[in-house]
Amino acid sequence: MTAYDNEVIIPHSRLWSKSISNATSGSHSVLCVTDFYLHPDHDGEAVRRCLAQVGETSSYLMPKTQVSVVVQEKPWGTHYKLKAYVKESREQFDFVTDLTLRGKEALRVMNLRFAQAPYAEVGRD
Repeated sequence: MTAYDNEVIIPHSRLWSKSISNATSGSHSVLCVTDFYLHPDHDGEAVRRCLAQVGETSSYLMPKTQVSVVVQEKPWGTHYKLKAYVKESREQFDFVTDLTLRGKEALRVMNLRFAQAPYAEVGRD
């Protein structure tokens, strides 16, 4: 069963004849990615440092691992990915929640505007 309650079935014959992927390589740690979307008019380096600090101070962070922040500009805003390893895989959703809530609050303290995707008009001809 996956974290989303999906049943995964792998036929026994596949175990002996094909490769099967395992993102954790058998370890109990999982790389978690938390997304933030900001209005493009801001100090990107300050945001990167802020989000890195949020990751580094989480109680769910696996000790002695690096936190990284990846940034990509989109037509509607700036997309930040806060990437960090969780101590235990069973805590991955708690970790992402912690990073999301604390990251959002830290960005609000900086008086930043969050990006908003354009609204689609439905049912108009």
